[in-house]
Amino acid sequence: MRQNKIKLYIDIFLYIVLAISVVLAIIFYVKIDQLTVNTGPLDTFLYWSYILLALTALIAFIIAPILGFIYNPKSAVKALVGLVFFAIVVGIAALLASPEPTPGTLITASPAAWRWADILLYTIYILGGLGLLAIIISELKALLS
Repeated sequence: MRQNKIKLYIDIFLYIVLAISVVLAIIFYVKIDQLTVNTGPLDTFLYWSYILLALTALIAFIIAPILGFIYNPKSAVKALVGLVFFAIVVGIAALLASPEPTPGTLITASPAAWRWADILLYTIYILGGLGLLAIIISELKALLS
């Protein structure tokens, strides 16, 4: 019963957000030819998109995981193991990263920017290699069984 009530509130909230979005879109497209004179509809439309983006990030990265952890504690443990694994991979990438640019590079950047770029690249390399290794192992496992 409690989940039905929560679903009802979420549905009502989503319909309200949808209605506001439709009204703002209509206002924007009706007044699109006046944008050179008055940018009010464009500003309102962009501010609404920023609000929706922030709301989406809030729900996706904070509220949904908390509710998921409350309703399914086993998933919390799996998620925390995944976060720890990712932190270890990023830590290894940070140890490998260098603040020096690649020889012959024409781009100028601060040493911190070069270090972050290296961390990102090494993280991608490590995760890509582990993904490839997982594919090979799963295929060999399927082949042998």
